[in-house]
Amino acid sequence: MDYEQNLLLRSLNILWFTIKYTITGTFIGFILAILTSFLTNRNFTNKIWSFFSRNLILFLRCIPELLFITLFTSIYRAEFSLILIFIWFTWLWLHKYYIEALESIDKKPFYISINQGNSKIKSFYKEILPRLMNRFISLFIYSFESNMRWGSILSTLGAPGIGVLINYASKSSARFQELGIPLTILLVFIVCLEILNVILNKYLFQTSTKNIKTLDINKLSKTINTRFWIKLIIVVILGIFSIYTIAVTDKSYILSSSSIEFFKALLYPDWQHFQWSSSDIKVNPLLQILQIITFAISTITVTVILAIIIVPFCAMFTNKFHSSIIFRALNSFNRLIPAIVLIYLFGALVSNVSKITLIIFVLGFHEASGFIKQISETVDNIDDWKIKNLQQMGNSKLRIYFKFILPNIKYDFISLTIFYFEMSIRNAITYSVFTTTQNELYLGHGLSDSLNEKSLHVNVASVYFWCSTLTIFLLNIISEQIIFKIKNRNINYFKYLYKFKLKLLPKLKLNKFYKNIH
Repeated sequence: MDYEQNLLLRSLNILWFTIKYTITGTFIGFILAILTSFLTNRNFTNKIWSFFSRNLILFLRCIPELLFITLFTSIYRAEFSLILIFIWFTWLWLHKYYIEALESIDKKPFYISINQGNSKIKSFYKEILPRLMNRFISLFIYSFESNMRWGSILSTLGAPGIGVLINYASKSSARFQELGIPLTILLVFIVCLEILNVILNKYLFQTSTKNIKTLDINKLSKTINTRFWIKLIIVVILGIFSIYTIAVTDKSYILSSSSIEFFKALLYPDWQHFQWSSSDIKVNPLLQILQIITFAISTITVTVILAIIIVPFCAMFTNKFHSSIIFRALNSFNRLIPAIVLIYLFGALVSNVSKITLIIFVLGFHEASGFIKQISETVDNIDDWKIKNLQQMGNSKLRIYFKFILPNIKYDFISLTIFYFEMSIRNAITYSVFTTTQNELYLGHGLSDSLNEKSLHVNVASVYFWCSTLTIFLLNIISEQIIFKIKNRNINYFKYLYKFKLKLLPKLKLNKFYKNIH
């Protein structure tokens, strides 16, 4: 009993530790993402400046998490290294979303405002920012929630936080009884955060189309001002809290030999350590790159299939309200459980399955929850009067979903798919620490082993760094071109998916389930 009480108190203490530094890192990263996305997007800045600045940030974002986590934890002490990790991750993660939002928004009102004599800054403030700010803040909250869950994997890579307790208890089935308390505490907190997110989205961020009477104008004006001041107060409080946390945190550094030597070795990678023409994946980086791409394709396939099937059950427009809430709650529960726990749990249950296959299905299933959440929220932002008009014309909700809703959000869907594909590439490197020597993801495993203090090979680590970073960089360049061509051609891919699904549903016997959402 005393042990359980001590574990409970320790879990609560470490949870507060994690919350404090996660809020600080996420908020600072959020501010940086807003600034850099405004200053580097193509639509509202100089094209030459945008090209160079975008590619610089893109290169930084392509650095594998495994590398910068290892470097931060080897340079700074625990608390400050955790803040830096969350700043780095949040900044580059949100920057990607924000800049895509800025470049996909309708620019006509912006240019009309300029033609009316307003400056670019005023036109941007009046016509662009109000349409995106709610989405920006909503993504900030989602980023904070993701960082809290991501803390479980950070402990495996040497960072502090509640993930230390979860990771320790998950490693062995003999210690599973120690997993319940810290995992439950983390889940309860994330559930509360999810409820807060729903409340804020409903009452603070979401706007709906209304018939406004002349007498209601003053009342409506006051409501909008109230929302603005609430948002401003939240931002100010978070800013003050972050500044205070940074001020009282120990920022002294501990430059380890691995971090110093690695920076020196970046320009001198040991290419001769590898055999580029060999058929042995252990010594051929090209085969290792092909392995992580195959891993990512497999993972994103699982994610997208699950998302297309489940989104109609979660979206408010294609399902009844109470049913939508139930499915969203189930989806949230899937998202709440850290992937590391699922890997250890299913690894103990299905020991005959290879580690790589297990990680593919666990991550594909786990990442689908985030994908579904974001797509569902995008669907909820569609004007409801358009949906009602289509329903009055006799269209079924399933037809509306495939013929109107998905085509209406296709850029968001495709962009999100590409983003999650890139995330799967990163996961192939980060989660390689869970693979075995008999069945491993060689690129990430090699990077981790070569940066280990006990077997330090910084020149070899430099090769893994350049291979992984340049691979992600090139994939990002290709993905941008794909999105650009899709936008220009304006092809409705979902109409083909709708026809395919009508043929597939009877065979899978899923049509009776979809009838429930009609």
